[in-house]
Amino acid sequence: MDDEQQGFWPRFLLPLGCVPLVVLLVVPILLELLRATGLGEDAAESVTQVAGSLTILVLALLIRQKSPSHRRRLTTAAQRASRRSLLVGVPIGLAMTAIAVTIIWAGTAVDHNAEQQLERLSDLSVPSPSVWQKVLLGVALIALAPLGEELLFRGLILRALVTRMPFHAAAPISGALFAASHPDAWLLWPRAVALLMLGTVLALTYRRFGYRGSVAAHATVNTLAFLSLLAAS
Repeated sequence: MDDEQQGFWPRFLLPLGCVPLVVLLVVPILLELLRATGLGEDAAESVTQVAGSLTILVLALLIRQKSPSHRRRLTTAAQRASRRSLLVGVPIGLAMTAIAVTIIWAGTAVDHNAEQQLERLSDLSVPSPSVWQKVLLGVALIALAPLGEELLFRGLILRALVTRMPFHAAAPISGALFAASHPDAWLLWPRAVALLMLGTVLALTYRRFGYRGSVAAHATVNTLAFLSLLAAS
């Protein structure tokens, strides 16, 4: 067994553990602390959104920094020219968004309970009219989340998985872990399916176009989601 395989479990479990740490510990504690200061609910959630995404990014960077130099370079290596990777990521993101919307629409069309749950979640997710809260949400969704989640799920977790299994198996597994990291996936099954698709396609994008390509695709998806939230507010 080579060094890469011997180190599989630390490589896999350490970045994976960042998700429950942030979702189940950091974000809830910070949210309660902000509420205790008298900050409004919408404002507190906006701040915790940024804090959660920033924490994921910082933890992923710390794990990457502790990796051997050759492995560290590979996590963010470009498979194509940087400009081409960024440009290709945009249409991939547009296509993923269209497919995700279709999945959610089809799921809610055949499941009335899912439709009602989606309406409840939509009401809760509409951003506050406050400009600074919208700015915070935009920073979290468009910049911090793509940078951190792509490094964590693709640069670290996916790369660990492919040391133990073929890529065609590692990609959907990393996609399922990506979906499971989003709380709304546990509440709405069409959203879970859409996130599984997104995570799997982002894995394929990362393999072909590198970190920059998957970040660009992810950022495009989140930009469209952010714009739809603004339109609904």
